[in-house]
Amino acid sequence: MPFKAAKAAIAKKLDPTFEDLEDQLEIWGKKRWAQKLRLKQHEWRGHQPYDLPPAVKTWIRFASKLNVMVQQELYLQARQELLFEELDRSPWAAEDIVDKQQEIKEKLRRFPGAIWREERNVYFCMLEIEDGPLKRAFRAHHRDKDWHLSKWAREDCAGMGGCCGRACGCCTRPRNDKRSNLIGHCSSMCLCCEKARGFSFVYLREPGKDPLCKIPIRILGPSVVKQYANTHVWGL
Repeated sequence: MPFKAAKAAIAKKLDPTFEDLEDQLEIWGKKRWAQKLRLKQHEWRGHQPYDLPPAVKTWIRFASKLNVMVQQELYLQARQELLFEELDRSPWAAEDIVDKQQEIKEKLRRFPGAIWREERNVYFCMLEIEDGPLKRAFRAHHRDKDWHLSKWAREDCAGMGGCCGRACGCCTRPRNDKRSNLIGHCSSMCLCCEKARGFSFVYLREPGKDPLCKIPIRILGPSVVKQYANTHVWGL
């Protein structure tokens, strides 16, 4: 048996032992060591260390879309509040303002169901990740409520003009108190970013569509893919 195949077979056979060791390292507070051990096992199994399997790439796509949806919903709710204030100030323009409110109300009706479905898409993508060290690394990393705040992710957000480049702290807390489990970095629908840049985008053809959507992972260079893998899986 070739050396690489033999190493992969041994790594799989010893998987329960490695998993016990990972758990013990986490109990000792050595979470980073546990993640490094999972990454090393992933390599021993014949995988490139930072290649992302299709299920993880799909998870990232769905999770990014869900993050946009949450910010779109909040954006529309804020716009609706502004229209109520405008109605108080300008009752003579009531007909036009009410028409705008009704348009926003119709758009907002789509969001609870769309967000509910996207949350389940994200969950099912996680289930589709093959059992093994990469999946254990993914799940361990996401147990940390601040998993998304890696140095690279914050620099990327700031470079795109997001709130990580300011002191507001929007990316460190839930955008919507009613959806406190959903966190993420800025999209074009971030209200704080819109205020900072001084203009808004044409938006909301449908929930989850972002005019500033990033380049698909499949055509990114290896150094950026490595950072995506570290941010979403390994946390190293």
